[in-house]
Amino acid sequence: MLSSNGAKICADPLGQKIARALALEPSQTLDKARKAQLDPILRELLDLIAIRADVIHAPLRVIELEGNNVACFVNTRNHGEKWPAARLVTFDNFRALTRRVAELAAALSAP
Repeated sequence: MLSSNGAKICADPLGQKIARALALEPSQTLDKARKAQLDPILRELLDLIAIRADVIHAPLRVIELEGNNVACFVNTRNHGEKWPAARLVTFDNFRALTRRVAELAAALSAP
């Protein structure tokens, strides 16, 4: 989407690429209707970037919490903090997240 609208593709982080795509104006290759379809999808993806960063960059530990196995991520970026926060994701939530990301990817790929 960026390259077809004249934007330079570079090694920016994913969040910056999504923000650049949101900033695109309608054009001959991206009409108003398609932009209106894509913007909510891109905004939702932007909201998921923090979760993605933890899943991609943090070691996965499975812990037991209240009798349930839970995926635990502490992003290495936060290790230097006095009290680093952990992201806890149940397996059901992980499956739902995976399904949602696949749905968003399909919506972005749709004509």
